[in-house]
Parts: sequence; structure tokens; C-alpha cells
Amino acid sequence: MKEIKMEIKHVHKMIGKRKIIDDISFKVLAGDVCGFIGPNGAGKTTLIRMLTGLVKPTEGQILINGAIGKYV
Repeated sequence: MKEIKMEIKHVHKMIGKRKIIDDISFKVLAGDVCGFIGPNGAGKTTLIRMLTGLVKPTEGQILINGAIGKYV
């Protein structure tokens, strides 16, 4: 079984009263390649910023190699 490299658990992001990301959960296993597609304003860039630690989720957890992500 492949090792889990990144796990996103029930992530939400609010900016003001606007919901940008609403309850996203998924896992990325060792060797996986993934991408994000969707219309303008769907939250793709916000999600990538959360995955890279530039933005903190309003709720939920982002685990990288089993550790909670750190934010700038």
C-alpha cells in the first residue's frame, strides 16, 4: 500500500462572509500526480495557497507526511 503524503480533512475557507472552499477532503499518495480544474472563482488558487502554507484554512486540517501544515 502506498504511503499517504498529503491528507486534506474537511477543509473550509471563508473570506469575510463568503465561502470560498466548502468541506474539501482528499488524500495524495506517494507517486500520485493531481490537478485542479474548475471555473473562474471556484477556489483553485485559494486551495493551492492553503496546501503550500500561504493561507490558513478557516476549518479543517491539512497534513503533510502526517504532520499538521505550517502557515506563513
